[in-house]
Amino acid sequence: MKKPYLLLVLFFSFSNIAFPQNVTHYINAGSYYYSPSSLTINSGDTIVWLNDGGYHNVNADINTITGLSFGNPESFVSSPTTGPILYTHVFTIPGSYNYDCSVGNHASNGMVGTLDVNNAGCTDSLAYNYDAIAITDDSTCLYCDLSNTMIVSQNTPGSCNGLIIANASSSNPPINYLWSNGNTSSTLIGLCSG
Repeated sequence: MKKPYLLLVLFFSFSNIAFPQNVTHYINAGSYYYSPSSLTINSGDTIVWLNDGGYHNVNADINTITGLSFGNPESFVSSPTTGPILYTHVFTIPGSYNYDCSVGNHASNGMVGTLDVNNAGCTDSLAYNYDAIAITDDSTCLYCDLSNTMIVSQNTPGSCNGLIIANASSSNPPINYLWSNGNTSSTLIGLCSG
């Protein structure tokens, strides 16, 4: 029988690391207002504009007051409605956004809003998942700090009593072991020579 390789392979499972989830924000809209009228969010977040009453929309394309483009990183316009939800948008492009309600004279009466969409990511240049364009740190920085010690006991000639104990540690648990013989424990016993 062929002796299995005594090779230890460590796999990091990042399932225990809390990656921030995208957040849903709500903006209320009513008679000549968006509330809040100014908001800062992270890229990947969603905004839902809720209708408190009336006939409104969300216009982030052409400024209703000036007739000029808002110059937003991306443009969108919802259809006017009296329904409970005016519009829902997932923001994936960072930057500053302006918008208004293009129904009647709503914008000129103050129904305008602004958004700042930050690019969130790991801002620590020492982390191996550093994001050079991230503006906001989202607590996802990962560091490779693996340490490993192994105890090896040779077997007695003619018997299968060899032993290996691996002890690895990291601040990114759990650590999974996989030996060439398929064993996944940190300890191998009963190893034969050869």
